Parts: sequence; structure tokens; C-alpha cells
Amino acid sequence: MYLNDKSGLVRNLLLYTALLAIPAFLIFSSLRRIEQREDIWYGGGYDPAYAYLHNSLNIATLKLPGHVDHPGTPMQVIGGIVLRVSYLIKPFGGETLADAVIQQPEYYLKVLNRSVAWLSVLFILSIGLIVHRFTRNIWYALLIQSTPLLSALLLYNGFLRISQEVVLMIASVSFGVFCLYWYYNSAKRKTHYYTDGFGIITGFGIASKIIFLPLMIIPFVLFSTRENRFRYIKATILSFIFFTIPIIPAYPSMGWWIIRLFTHSGIYGSGAATVIDTSSYLNDLKSMFVGEPFLMYTFLASAVFILALSILRFKGRKENDGALRLLIAVIIAQTAGFLITAKHPNVNYLLPYVCLSTSSMVIMITILSERIRLHWVRQVTVAVTVSGLILIMGYRFRSPLSGMFTINNNRHFEYAWQLALNKDAGMKQAVIGVNPGPSPIAAQFFANAYSRMRYAGVLENYYPDYYIFDTYSGRLVNWNNEQVSWKELAHLYQGNIRIIGEAGFESQIGKHIETHSNNLYIERIWSHNHAVVVWGVK
Repeated sequence: MYLNDKSGLVRNLLLYTALLAIPAFLIFSSLRRIEQREDIWYGGGYDPAYAYLHNSLNIATLKLPGHVDHPGTPMQVIGGIVLRVSYLIKPFGGETLADAVIQQPEYYLKVLNRSVAWLSVLFILSIGLIVHRFTRNIWYALLIQSTPLLSALLLYNGFLRISQEVVLMIASVSFGVFCLYWYYNSAKRKTHYYTDGFGIITGFGIASKIIFLPLMIIPFVLFSTRENRFRYIKATILSFIFFTIPIIPAYPSMGWWIIRLFTHSGIYGSGAATVIDTSSYLNDLKSMFVGEPFLMYTFLASAVFILALSILRFKGRKENDGALRLLIAVIIAQTAGFLITAKHPNVNYLLPYVCLSTSSMVIMITILSERIRLHWVRQVTVAVTVSGLILIMGYRFRSPLSGMFTINNNRHFEYAWQLALNKDAGMKQAVIGVNPGPSPIAAQFFANAYSRMRYAGVLENYYPDYYIFDTYSGRLVNWNNEQVSWKELAHLYQGNIRIIGEAGFESQIGKHIETHSNNLYIERIWSHNHAVVVWGVK
């Protein structure tokens, strides 16, 4: 740093201003969108936010989380800390933290969402400073900072959503940057610095979500000795255990879920006991490959560079051996990612492999720029290339970016909910929420089911005359997930029952009512073109 003269001060001022630009845009746009966003349960969009809210509450109250599949533990720990600190500073909504979160879930979801946005933005700022420190190149730092602009899914999952993808993005970008550090600091390659560093990040990434696993291929390619590979595996295991300490008692359940995930063709371990569905796998693989354009383009560009560097190496030019090995490692990991995600095709699952793209770009730009002898021409070339890439990213996702500033008008969900609560004077009334469906009780039931039913008592106290019709099991249940008789419920409330759910549930629920009672009928009291329906049962 140049701190001893005015030119040095100006240089540093410009440097930090540049590195603040992308984080400033991200935090401004994210917080504005979060404040404008209406309730998360609108439209039945409570998965996975409500599950993470309840399991963060489990962590905050020192209870075993119920959602351990991904496993997603780091995000739950972060959420637990945020909830505890938030309630300590401003105890809003109840006499205990559990009461407050159950009674005011949307308030605490917004607190979590703001915290997630700040966490992501501070990470993007920090990673830019780190990259600049070891590359001494502001343009490479800016390119890494622009990683969230690669994909609308990165923007949504990393800044506007409460899910494990937030931490997965942090782990994946950190992994890519550590790969760059390996490339730029060849002197340390024979030390345990990299085996332990990669192991810590890998354990953290797998604890965030198991789709991080293919990235383990990269250190295996980079390390040339069995000793280093073994040490890397040991560091990864220890790191994973550390970052999943709260769910150690649930390891058997998590392990069985993962086994079923890989040995059954259906989603989340369902379906036939076969690894892949051969009838659709190739089409799904193709859709995943083209699903994220920047990932596809970077993947293909990396393949071209690997071919070119291999030819040069064959001719005796080995100055780019480190770059060749790293690009090969990354492209193998990304290939494995495509093959795995095609089993359960969802573009969201490509997130860790997308995050590696900017690191691959830095390697390829570095190789090309090194062939330019004039320093100032090399600098201008890098600046123009990186600026062009960032502008292309912004232009490519201008609609998603502008969408971060818009408000979705979903007030008809609130209108439907208030109509369901509308009571006749002096009459006792039951309200049934259809799960999945757009209502607070469906959201709370979903969250409680994914948190070991720990808050059934609190929910019963706060929602004493509320029930859930679970379409997955076809049962009418109470907060303890105990089946309730339609006939007895009708008798208890003298037929004054209201049911709220999405359009289309009437045929399924109507059959149950007809089966379990003789003198009830369903009356439509309000409907909306956006598939929100409230029903009255008398």
C-alpha cells in the first residue's frame, strides 16, 4: 500500500472505492427488495424459509434441529445466533423467544433476511480485498466480486432468500478463491497449508449442502502425493464434524437420507430403487448443462484452454502447468456436478459449480495477458476484458436485477386469510389450512413438522381453533399431527368451519368431507384468479 505520499493515498482511495461498488449495489438493492417484500407465506412460498426459522429457533434454544437432510447446519446456527441477539436487543412478540417467533414469524423472517443480506455482502467485500491482496490486481478482485451477477439464482438465493444456499455460496466462492491462491503462491504447494485450508472449506461446504461434494475432486487433482490427499480427507472430516456439532445425534438419520438420495431415482430419495431414471436422464443432463449460460460458456472455454495448454506442454512448454492442472481439476468437478444434478434436475443445484466460474475466468485471462509483453497494454487488456464481462453479466440479468426493486402485489392472499377468520357473532369457529397452501397455519405446520414437532404446544396455545388438512397424507390433523375426525369437528363447531387453500383442493377435500359426514356441504364464499380460494363448510 502507498500510504506515505498523496499519490499513494489517492491510489488507495480509488482502490477501496472500486471494491465497495459491487457490495454497495448488492446491499442497497437487497435491503430495498426485502423491505418491499410482502409476507413469505403468500402463495404458499414458505419452503424453506419457515423450516429454517423453526430450526434456527431450535439452535437458539439449544435443541436438536429437525431438518438435517442437506444438512444445512451452518445456516441454522447463523439463524439461531441472529434470533437470540435480535430478541436480546428488542424482545418483540412474546415473553419467551419461542413465543415471539411463533407469534410474529414474518417479523423474525425479515430480521433473518436482512442479516443474510449483510452477511453475503460483507463476504463479497472481504473476498475482493483478499483477492486483491494476493493477485495485486484490482480487476481480478472485481471479477470475483461479480460472482453473484453470474446468475439470477445466485442473486435470489444468496441475498433475498433464507436458505442453506446463502452459506453454500460463501463456501463455494471461498473454495474457488483458495484455488486461485494455490495458483498464485506455488511456493507453499508442498506444505500442509493447502491440505488443511481446502479441508476446512470443504467440510464447511458439505455441512452447508451435500451438492458441494464434487468440489472435493479439485484438491485430489492438485495434490500429487497420497500423504497430502489423506491429510485433506482427514481435515475435511474434522471440519464437517465441527460445523455439524448441533446435529451429531442425527447422523444416522442424515446418513440414511443421503444413501437413499443416491440409490433411488425419485426426488429426495423417493421412487424406484435405481440410481437414475434412464428414460429421462440424458434430456435432464442436457437441460442442466444449458440451464446456466455463464457456467456453460466458462466450461466450454476451459475445455479449449485445456486443449491448448496440453498441446503447448507436449511441445515442452511447461510454464502453465499450474494453470493446466487447476483448469482440469475444475472442469472435472463441474462435469461431476452436471452428472449428479441431472439425477434430480433443478438449476438451483448448480450453484457451487457456477461459483467456480469466475475463478476459471481469472486463470484464463491471466494466461492470455501474460503473452502481452508491454505492461500498460497488458493492464488495459485485462481492464477491458473484465469490465466487458461484468457489463455482460449485468446486461444478461438486467430483468432479474430490476426485479429486485419491484413489489409483487399479493394482497389477495391476505384478503382470503382475513375472510377465513371472519366469524359470525358469538359463534365458535374452526379454521382449516390446507398444506401446502397460502395461509399462515400451513406455513407454521410445515415448519413445525421439519423441527421435530417441538412447538406444537406453543402453536396450540396461539392457534387454539386451527387445524391442518395435509394433502400429502390425506389427513385432517391438529398441531400435534394427530388425526381429527371430520364428523367430530363438525359437531364440535356446529358446522361453522372455514377452509383456506389453493384452487384445486376442493375435489380432494370434498371426498373426505363426504366420506366422514352426512349433512355437510361446501360453499364457495370467495375466489380469485390467482388460485386462492376460501371455503365455508356448514
